[in-house]
Amino acid sequence: MSVAGDVAADPSRNLVAVNGFFGENLVLFDVTDPSAPTELADIDIGYNSDVQFAGTVLYVNHERLNRGFDIFDTSTPSNPTLVRSIDQSAGSLALNDCHNLWPQPDRGLLYCASTATGDVVVMATGEGGVGSPTDPSFLTTIASPNGGIGVHDVYALGDRLYVAFLDGGIAIYNINDATNPVLLGTQTYQDNFTHNVWPTTSGDYLFTTDEVIGGKLRVWDIRDPGDIKFVTSYGRNDGAVIHNVEIVGDRAYISYYTEGLVVLDISDPTAPVELGNDDFIDGPDVIDSEFFSALRGAWGVEPAPPFIYVSDTTSGLRIYRMD
Repeated sequence: MSVAGDVAADPSRNLVAVNGFFGENLVLFDVTDPSAPTELADIDIGYNSDVQFAGTVLYVNHERLNRGFDIFDTSTPSNPTLVRSIDQSAGSLALNDCHNLWPQPDRGLLYCASTATGDVVVMATGEGGVGSPTDPSFLTTIASPNGGIGVHDVYALGDRLYVAFLDGGIAIYNINDATNPVLLGTQTYQDNFTHNVWPTTSGDYLFTTDEVIGGKLRVWDIRDPGDIKFVTSYGRNDGAVIHNVEIVGDRAYISYYTEGLVVLDISDPTAPVELGNDDFIDGPDVIDSEFFSALRGAWGVEPAPPFIYVSDTTSGLRIYRMD
């Protein structure tokens, strides 16, 4: 792939999806033999920035042309079927510019981080008998409690919703009643540009990334959501840009653009220890102090231990094994 964006995996079917972002294509791979992935499908779907599996349903979101997201049935991975497109013509669910999507199948919910409005759009895909994975229904929207330019990322775990509001910082909500999210706590900090959020499995700590030159991974104590406390930070290179972090068990996996893939031991979340990395991009991290020149390399990371799937903006899909 000439330009890769996000990556998602369905380990139960040995299936990986990579979007093309500016390359405007969606590619599905069979990774039964991870050392020799097989391309199953390549679909031209227009500008897209995130992919997420929910069973055999694949959500592919858009951020231009007044489009929200597409819903694909991947029951036959070699022939993904477009079931529905959510865009400006979708009635009560009309929306556009979803930068990130987060499905929560166990709750029958789906969340869109809309860069068009700066709000989180909450949808039902079965919650309360409303909607389905292929026919979501609008429930409510959540605006940044601190103002700013808007939302960028969401993560839901149980009855908690964690939101990255860019210059509006972090927000945590109780979503026991998804139609009426209740703000539990919020935190801003100096020079915040909260791009990505991911809680530990225990829900005691939250990891965030700031997608700016010199931005770092930050760890927050959220045991009391009403009093979010900064714990520590981690960074590899002040000339690089960090992108996303995902957590599985006691390891944090980071897509760090020009710094490549980084894996941390977070068995003690207050003191992350680097286990390894693959810095696969040669040359300077930033060219002439230009921010967008630093957005090369590891865009997305999807851990499915012992395998790690990484989307590389310069070459496509990269597959690692880490025992």
